Amino acid sequence: MFNFLKVLARVKKRSQKIYSDKFTKNKNGEYVVHISTPSLQSMYTDYSLEGNPVASQEFCSNVENIVFSLPIKSRFEFVINVENDKKTSDLSIEKSKFALAFKHKYLLTSILNEKERRQNTLIALMCLLFGALLIGVLAVIEFVIPQIPDSIWEIIVIAAWVLVWEAFDRLAFRMPEISTEQIRNFYLYHANFRYVKSNGKIKPSNLSINPASIIGTFKKLDDDQKKVQSENKKTSSI
Repeated sequence: MFNFLKVLARVKKRSQKIYSDKFTKNKNGEYVVHISTPSLQSMYTDYSLEGNPVASQEFCSNVENIVFSLPIKSRFEFVINVENDKKTSDLSIEKSKFALAFKHKYLLTSILNEKERRQNTLIALMCLLFGALLIGVLAVIEFVIPQIPDSIWEIIVIAAWVLVWEAFDRLAFRMPEISTEQIRNFYLYHANFRYVKSNGKIKPSNLSINPASIIGTFKKLDDDQKKVQSENKKTSSI
């Protein structure tokens, strides 16, 4: 079991290295992420409140996929390569508008994260409370009625442990996921933007990964798994 966990940790570290090597840091210690787009208008969602533009879900999903492999508390600078740069006076306004739309998107997401975190905590506490209450009721019933039917006893015990486990699951597993998402959204909200002229050339994305490095990673994973299986066989034979 521990050997398998070590294998997973090594694979995770190699995968992160494959992606993180494709990113550079600027003088402020921010990861530089290059993004190409035909126009800034294509990066807005079609549905938003008037006067409150929001970055499109497709764009934000692609950004999240790019930065997912980086350390969670990473700061970013997005270098956006606008292919159809018309060099108009309105373009600078449009660039500022998109930066606000991007921040607005992650501000809304952070609000939903906080709401989900509170709901998750409340449900977990309620489940824990009702689980403890059922255990207390069971103790009282056993004291008052020594010959309690086994069926009733089993139903109460199962219900209590289901509630307690649900509380544990939400606090121990779901809560870290929400916290991780909150931290990631916080750093995305505070990301900086810089725009460059394309001059007819599209700058390669940070996701241009060498396939050989990925194949090597999975080959190493297979070797590690075979090693773990052989060690388990030796242990079981003893």
